[in-house]
Amino acid sequence: MRLGQCSDQNWLGDQDTYARIQSIFREGGEAFREVPQWSELKESSERSLLFTLCRFRSITKKSGQRLQPYMLCNYLYEVCKEFNRMYAVSPVLKAETPGLKAARLELLRATALILQSGLSLLGISTLERM
Repeated sequence: MRLGQCSDQNWLGDQDTYARIQSIFREGGEAFREVPQWSELKESSERSLLFTLCRFRSITKKSGQRLQPYMLCNYLYEVCKEFNRMYAVSPVLKAETPGLKAARLELLRATALILQSGLSLLGISTLERM
């Protein structure tokens, strides 16, 4: 399904971000040993991504009610930008503590789930590798 209101560049970036997150999970491979505590996320970029993810439900609802899929496209692009900002300053697999690593991995898992769900709603499949 092609959406005239979503640029190819946007959803390709979304797929690239999803694939990058999957690569981090493949590299980090081990199961979570600690229950993630969101309070471990202290960087502004981490919190900004978390708050952006929390808007998914309201964005999808509004986009569907108004029959304006571009709203979801723009939101997913925003998620990718926030993820890339966070990833640039917050090492995930080399986090300072196991608790921080667990929280960052859970944040990545949530980001991947939002991207996968949003792209699926738009009729776009995700890629495990780019």
